[in-house]
Amino acid sequence: MQRLVDVWEAMRADDRSVPPLVLAGGAGWHSHRLLGRLAALEAEGLVYLGHTEREFLIRLFQAATVFVYPSLYEGFGLPPLEAMACGIPTITSDRSSLREVAGEAALKIDPDDPDELARALRQILSEPRLASELGERGVERAAGFTWARAAGEMEAIFLETLESGGS
Repeated sequence: MQRLVDVWEAMRADDRSVPPLVLAGGAGWHSHRLLGRLAALEAEGLVYLGHTEREFLIRLFQAATVFVYPSLYEGFGLPPLEAMACGIPTITSDRSSLREVAGEAALKIDPDDPDELARALRQILSEPRLASELGERGVERAAGFTWARAAGEMEAIFLETLESGGS
């Protein structure tokens, strides 16, 4: 979250037309200093919501200009998939499961490189055609990730294991 706030603050200082930054989700351990900084940036257009109920979160996704998820590690990466399902252009990490989850439906960045994140944000904000294309690709990509499909794939693995004697 810190890197995203740094990038947004620098972009906003250079260009007041950069949209507000809305952050949802817990801040994590040892985040007192970060929370103070977020409060100080409210006047600049930053909104920190903290934990957000699912119904409201879906409305946030639908109202977003871009969804940014510069995670350092993810077991799966549900938030980018949810944003893509809502047709929101997405920027996510090029790490762990996020590469596979996003496929070609999102811009992928090194989450340790603030310049790369800034370039990706500027690109989506300044290229409406790209933003629209990413939104469309995201909806298509997200449609392939269903609970029914996941359950079917797990069932096939279990059956294969049972048929092979469980080894």
